[in-house]
Order: sequence, then C-alpha cells, then structure tokens
Amino acid sequence: MTRPQLNDADYTTEDMHQVHVAMSDFVAACSHLLAPHSARNKWAPSPDGTLSQLAAADELLASMSRSLTVARQQLRSVDGRARQRFLDRAHAGFTTR
Repeated sequence: MTRPQLNDADYTTEDMHQVHVAMSDFVAACSHLLAPHSARNKWAPSPDGTLSQLAAADELLASMSRSLTVARQQLRSVDGRARQRFLDRAHAGFTTR
C-alpha cells in the first residue's frame, strides 16, 4: 500500500493496535489452514479421488483468500482514517475568501 505524504502522526495508537490485531488474526488463520500440510511443507491432498482433491484445493485457496481480504479491509480502514486526519490537518488553517 502506498501512503503518500502520511507520517507517523497520522496513525493513532488505536490504529496501530487494529493493524496488529488484523495481522495477528490473519497469521493465525493461515497457520490454522496450513496446519494439516505443515508436517512436510507440502499440500496433503484428499485420498478420495480427483474431484475431492480439486474441491479441497479450491476450499483451501478460498479460505486463504477470505482471510487475506478481511485483513486488507481492516488495513484500508486504518489507512482511510489516517488519510482523513492528514487532510484535516492540512486544511485546518485553510480559509476561503
């Protein structure tokens, strides 16, 4: 993510707490999803045939994608608030004539 012109002051302690929670939740979800495959660091397909293997592969990828989407949404929300603070600060002294 590009954060043009933003600085540390645009992010609150609560914002960073939310980032840490979002990323911790994402890592935990990935760890949970990958746990059955971690013994050999290889995907452990279902022994029930081709269609079951394809369904399991699809489900794993979809679950990972959902977890990633949630984390990205949470980070975008934090960035949106930071950008708003930046704009509020930038326009605080601006007056129209």
